[in-house]
Amino acid sequence: VRFEWDRQAAVVSTLERNPHAFRPKITQAGQQGIVDSPSKARHMKGCHCKKSGCLKKYCECFQAAVMCSDNCKCVECRNNVENLT
Repeated sequence: VRFEWDRQAAVVSTLERNPHAFRPKITQAGQQGIVDSPSKARHMKGCHCKKSGCLKKYCECFQAAVMCSDNCKCVECRNNVENLT
């Protein structure tokens, strides 16, 4: 309660600079114009994995149980439809 005004001011300031700042990173298919994908969800910004092949829990896509998409900038990705089997 004591710092609520300061918090609200910071939230408003952040939203003025970036209207998408507090939106969820993972969206379900059908939300915000997302086309159905095999996993029915997708990461809005994508991951940036370098060495894990997107198969470890520190990959945001893998952790959320979604396939990597065109938004991802990962290297040697193995969390995609081609490597599903």
